[in-house]
Amino acid sequence: MFEKYNDMSLEDLNNSLEKQKQKQEVLTKEENFYEKKARKNLYFWFILPVFGLFAYYFHLTRRKSKPEIFEKLHEIKNNLGFVELEMMIIKTKIENYKEK
Repeated sequence: MFEKYNDMSLEDLNNSLEKQKQKQEVLTKEENFYEKKARKNLYFWFILPVFGLFAYYFHLTRRKSKPEIFEKLHEIKNNLGFVELEMMIIKTKIENYKEK
């Protein structure tokens, strides 16, 4: 899956790492957008101390389980995990390249 990084030079690895960091920033912004969309207008439940916490949690989980938000969040988090894994692999390749 990540064999393409085995034959790259140090410059190519650094460029790939920068591209992956940019991808990670974009995916994080998308994730935050959908998280905010799910939490929209739930802040008023914190006025009531104990009951408000349970109501906030209940409404938040119900909104996140809606298909349009759940599918997008799942897809974004899945892609974000792969990007972070790819970044870790690139960083280890760079470290190994510098040790040689």
